[in-house]
Amino acid sequence: MSVHYYHRKDGMAPSYVCASKTEPQCQYVYGTLVDQAIGDLLLEVVTSLTLELALEVHAEVSRRFDETQRLRAQRVERARYEAELARDRFLQVDPRHRLVATNLEAEWNEKLQLLAEAQSELERVNTERPQLSQQQRTEVLGLSSDFPRLWQDPRTPFREKKRLLRLLIEDVTLVAGDAIEVNVRFRGGPTRCLKLSRPMKVIEMRRTPSEAVHAIDELLNQHTEEEVATILNERGLKSGGGLPFRAKLVGGVRRAYGLQTRSARLRKMGCLTASEAAQRLHVGLPKFHQWVAEGRVRRYCVAPGVFMFLTDSPSTDESGHEEVQFNV
Repeated sequence: MSVHYYHRKDGMAPSYVCASKTEPQCQYVYGTLVDQAIGDLLLEVVTSLTLELALEVHAEVSRRFDETQRLRAQRVERARYEAELARDRFLQVDPRHRLVATNLEAEWNEKLQLLAEAQSELERVNTERPQLSQQQRTEVLGLSSDFPRLWQDPRTPFREKKRLLRLLIEDVTLVAGDAIEVNVRFRGGPTRCLKLSRPMKVIEMRRTPSEAVHAIDELLNQHTEEEVATILNERGLKSGGGLPFRAKLVGGVRRAYGLQTRSARLRKMGCLTASEAAQRLHVGLPKFHQWVAEGRVRRYCVAPGVFMFLTDSPSTDESGHEEVQFNV
């Protein structure tokens, strides 16, 4: 899998992609979740105990290295002995036997070449001897406290974190299914398997929380969309995008989830528009609006400047005045 980077508001984020130019994309994994899990795993395993064990492994590697170097030194001595034998045979040959002398000289040169190669390998490998001083051992053990501080420090460059990873981890295998399987192979052979839940898709992350949808459905029975937005914000509820509610956003949620409009709910209660109510009461609109102003007709706000009214047929009170009966 190759790593790609994309821009986010909080900076660069990785993604891991298995694809080629000629084949369809095999799998795609958002890297932020994986990287966080690997970081947590490293903080877990880099302890005083594991570092002490690492030093013991280092000591064993050093012992094996010394044994291998002894074998290389023996090879050098054997090559030197054979080169000296070839030299003696060449010096003892009668110069008049040119063919024999030529063959012995070629054999001597070949042995000298083998000796040079053996010496060169011994000297080269000897410079790679794994050695730790007492101070270095102390510094390694100190990593149990320094490593978390260094890893979690936001000032630590990603480049340095990658170098730390290479020192500790051989490779990581990702398998993307219903969950993301992360198989980590540490240097030296130990392995760990992590199971991560796949991150929600953008559409799921921006989906309005069910609590807010339920609240909108209940509040529209008694309030306008503007009032509903205010109440939701007072309750601390947020939209799917993490934004405060506005009337337009409440309307969008209502349409998206198929909720009844405020006017449809009032219709269900028996409310009418002004003209419908005036017609039912057998009065003109001026007279009807006068009753509304006098508080003799119950009105409900649908939206700013838009009302519906709940009323029955008029009757006459004891003084002979018309009275509008309305439901509460």
